Amino acid sequence: EWRYFITSLKDIDKFAYSVRQHWSVENHLHWRLDVIYGEDRACARKDNSPINMNILRKTALSLVQKADFKQKRLSSKKKRLKAALNPEALITILLAGCG
Repeated sequence: EWRYFITSLKDIDKFAYSVRQHWSVENHLHWRLDVIYGEDRACARKDNSPINMNILRKTALSLVQKADFKQKRLSSKKKRLKAALNPEALITILLAGCG
């Protein structure tokens, strides 16, 4: 199978770097949104609800990643569970973006 791409890049290293950067975004952000928040299974389809939910998920992901619970390695899923079970942990996550 042959594929042809149109690009103004003549340097193969720059092209390869650009492709890797694109997939870096896919692997780091979209994969996490899908695995942690189940974005691909989301049912929001009407009016502005898909974009609103996307913004909320990205904001929540950012806050969860910034939250520090003084433990060596705590996954985002475990941080969310901790916040669901403990109001103080929820406050820690919500205030993670403030400082």
